[in-house]
Amino acid sequence: MKDIDDDVIRRALGHDTAAFEMIYRHYAGMVYRVAIRVTRSAEDAQEVTQQVFLSAHRHLGSFAGRSSLRTWLYRITMNCSLNAIKEGGSMRCPGRKGSTPRTRAMTSGRILKKNPAWTRSAACWGI
Repeated sequence: MKDIDDDVIRRALGHDTAAFEMIYRHYAGMVYRVAIRVTRSAEDAQEVTQQVFLSAHRHLGSFAGRSSLRTWLYRITMNCSLNAIKEGGSMRCPGRKGSTPRTRAMTSGRILKKNPAWTRSAACWGI
């Protein structure tokens, strides 16, 4: 898979939601495939995928470019997938007792509202 253009990354870093949506569309399949391979559960893989992109959006400013964006997202995906396994398959969000991706998405509604593709994905995934 070819990495996304640096211009798209720069635009996303500048809070361009259309650019971040391009990143989402480009990498969502890869993220889901990695998550399902690790968690061995379609439901958990969907939750992991959602969490990866919420986390990536929140922390995009920390992406230093020392590696490719694909590598950075892969690492986030592995960490979220391993957390899902540690929690017995119902992925809990770290630091929030009883918090699941569903409740995390509800509290992060401002992000979902700004990103139409995420909104559609969240609705399809039941989040």
